[in-house]
Amino acid sequence: MLARRLAGQPGSCFVAVDNGQVVGSVVGLDWGSVWILGPLTVDPAAQARGHARALVEAFLSAAGDRLVGLWTFPNSVKHLGLYHSVGFESRSLVAVGLMAAAKGDQSLVPADWQRPDGVFAGLDLSREPGGGSQIVGLADGAAVAVVQHGAASEADVDQLYCKFAWASDASALAALLVGLRAMAAGLGLGQVKLGVNLARRAAHRVLREAGWVPRLVGVAMHRPDVHAWDRAEVLVLDDWQ
Repeated sequence: MLARRLAGQPGSCFVAVDNGQVVGSVVGLDWGSVWILGPLTVDPAAQARGHARALVEAFLSAAGDRLVGLWTFPNSVKHLGLYHSVGFESRSLVAVGLMAAAKGDQSLVPADWQRPDGVFAGLDLSREPGGGSQIVGLADGAAVAVVQHGAASEADVDQLYCKFAWASDASALAALLVGLRAMAAGLGLGQVKLGVNLARRAAHRVLREAGWVPRLVGVAMHRPDVHAWDRAEVLVLDDWQ
């Protein structure tokens, strides 16, 4: 993941150097008007020296006045304390889970990035494709997804990873999920990995009805403290990991 993001979006990646040695890094995602921070890493031997805070501050400085979001563990007092100290606020829980691949009609077609109306002004994932990524969607344009698979991607072995998905209505999202399961099966993969902010109740409901099972829970943090697209009616899937 670190190498892939550094190669694809170097403007949102930073390293910490101590006595000539790289001791930490932070990588991020440039989604236009939104930047996603993380993962953040610091060598255990170099911790408690301010490197983590310096990395976060460098990232925030580069992000400027954009919304910055991140995913972290809700039970980590250390991580929450760091991010709260630089202006982040804890928002809703984010669940990451799996659906089994299932053979079926290949209903998804290659698509171009379309900025979803009414989600967030300036949201742009057009920089995401590359290194195992592609954009697919329903033929009528009612749903679109950024997906990844393979060794060059952020997907785990045997998984199709849905990095981001948007649908115009619940039926379109359900159809997209059927298509993703069939796409995974067609690629010889066993699972589809997807995440959802639990504030998006409608999207969460469609996921559950499709057989998605949560495996990991984090918390979203925002700077500044705004809703972004974490609203009950917004049919968006992502996890910000």
